[in-house]
Amino acid sequence: MENYRSPIETLIGLFCVKAYDGYAGHLKLSFSRNKSKINRFENDGLKAEWVFETISSAWRLLINNKFLAGSYEEDEYNDKELECLIGLKLTSTVFSNKTDLTLHFENGYKLETFNHANTFPILEIYSDSNYSLETHSILLENGNWEKEKENEGLTNIEEIENGHSEKCYNRWTAKIPSKTLDNDCQDCAYFLPISGRFYFWDFGLCSNEKSSFDGKVVGVKSSCEHFDTEINIENESPNR
Repeated sequence: MENYRSPIETLIGLFCVKAYDGYAGHLKLSFSRNKSKINRFENDGLKAEWVFETISSAWRLLINNKFLAGSYEEDEYNDKELECLIGLKLTSTVFSNKTDLTLHFENGYKLETFNHANTFPILEIYSDSNYSLETHSILLENGNWEKEKENEGLTNIEEIENGHSEKCYNRWTAKIPSKTLDNDCQDCAYFLPISGRFYFWDFGLCSNEKSSFDGKVVGVKSSCEHFDTEINIENESPNR
């Protein structure tokens, strides 16, 4: 055990070259030994040596213990704040328990993660530029690391669920509003995500009484002229 090296230690001494709040709230940080190529990672799609990604962990970003951003903020706001990490070296990593982790960066910045699940993996580390199952490490809820397993495909039940969701997708996309404005439905305060997997992830429910799509399925990238970032109770009709 004396020679054991936690996968997270692979990132120590590397520079953060990309940072953003990804799909489903997953925080993604890309790391590289080469700080001089930062613009290429952002503009040219250059793949980083290593990626740190949360799965079921909440997180918060601090500077000298002052809060900057966190899991429950809007992703656009988080992405802007996370830019401060780009170009900084990761100096150390500290686990406060088996699953909660703090990443310490230069200039007093630190990122804290907190486990929010008992049955899901916590976070993962993998190579983006030279991916392999052997180097893809996943932190489990019990604090142990395991390697990524070969994709064994969908189970029979998942095949049925996938087929059903695809049929719904084909029907619904013929009915939902198309993309006509800059504001996506998924960013509207009146958008309600629906449960489900596979193709259902592309849809939600409109709850804006001013919209002609009130009470109907809309796409995450749909839009209408009644987009709003806040729910305004005063402008709603009184209960009947």
